[in-house]
Amino acid sequence: GRRLPVLGPTRGSGRRPAEPRVERNVLSAERGELTERWVAKDCGVEQCWDLPRRPEGLGPLVVEGKVETELAFLDATPAGLDFGHARNAQPVVRYGHATVVDAAGNKLAVRSEYDSLEKRIRLTVDGFWLDRAAYPVTIDPTVGTPFQVSPDGDDAAVSPPGQQDAPDVAVVTAWSMSALSD
Repeated sequence: GRRLPVLGPTRGSGRRPAEPRVERNVLSAERGELTERWVAKDCGVEQCWDLPRRPEGLGPLVVEGKVETELAFLDATPAGLDFGHARNAQPVVRYGHATVVDAAGNKLAVRSEYDSLEKRIRLTVDGFWLDRAAYPVTIDPTVGTPFQVSPDGDDAAVSPPGQQDAPDVAVVTAWSMSALSD
């Protein structure tokens, strides 16, 4: 399948990344045939890829990225992929599952998967759904923390034990997309 550059060039490609733009709480960059956006929200940072049309190729669209962090992969949960301290298995960062939304408002839930050997996150968007989607289409997982909300209902965050001494949060780099043939 053909690969679309995302979040800068894929390592070894020799291409320079497009200059990002910042407008209010959104960082965005044109990446060839798509736009990548990082949107700061109360719940974390929403990572978005906007596809103006169906990528070439039949079958699913695979979005994957290498994870570089001092944190350990802990678990795949119903809410996403948890990374944290290996010594106490305390989650610090969560890479959420994605929602794919087309121009007509149709939605598709996509699970984020983690390959521990290659240290890669992978999202696979169903090709049948993409064939019937109204474009543009947005793929949007959220990166955030699995912290608890205050039991008092005042929306104050309560840090889980061990989070205060957390190393830098997970950095996801070298994303690529490919449309695969069945």
